[in-house]
Amino acid sequence: MTLVCPQCDLAVVIVELGRGVKVTMTCHASMELAKPMRCWRVYSQPPGAAMVAGVLYIDKPSGFAVRCTRPGSGTLRLAGRPLRPAAAQQLRCTAV
Repeated sequence: MTLVCPQCDLAVVIVELGRGVKVTMTCHASMELAKPMRCWRVYSQPPGAAMVAGVLYIDKPSGFAVRCTRPGSGTLRLAGRPLRPAAAQQLRCTAV
């Protein structure tokens, strides 16, 4: 699902709902549903951008995660808590 801020055009794709299913997500205003965005398009960082395209952002208390697909000047919040960039995760090696 793609969501966009109606004021700054920040766009994200929900990666993991976690326990944040029924909680309001906001930037400058409540996020709105949008058409799916092509992931190959590159957007330049606008001046004062708070979120970076391509970065995974998470809300640790709920497990909610989004990937930023278009940068914007706002900070994404879930239930009033700002989402933070996810720490890099090392891939596990598995025997085949």
